[in-house]
Amino acid sequence: MTSYSSFYARIFKKDVNGIILFLYKFIVWKI
Repeated sequence: MTSYSSFYARIFKKDVNGIILFLYKFIVWKI
């Protein structure tokens, strides 16, 4: 159960980092 939740947490963290990077690149490109 613990490894199961940590597995999802890792994917969620990856997604969040990807979204932040995408937004950052988009903002920089707009400026």
